[in-house]
Amino acid sequence: GDAVNEAVFERGGRQVTRTLVAVDDVAVEGAVSGLAAAVGRVSDGLRGLQTGFARSYALTMLAGAGLFAGAVLITAMWR
Repeated sequence: GDAVNEAVFERGGRQVTRTLVAVDDVAVEGAVSGLAAAVGRVSDGLRGLQTGFARSYALTMLAGAGLFAGAVLITAMWR
């Protein structure tokens, strides 16, 4: 009874738990930490684009709209 239950289920369950904890510590925690570090590096790089001047933001939006309009026109010409 108890010896079989302990040998089959309890020890097996403990081993599964140890394995899952090890995988979590390495893979899951590593992925989360790596993603956080990557987002931090990207945000550090993009921080330089923020000038605080509305004129530069408006000019950037105008340039983007111009590129979009140009892409639409070029696409329409190819049809």
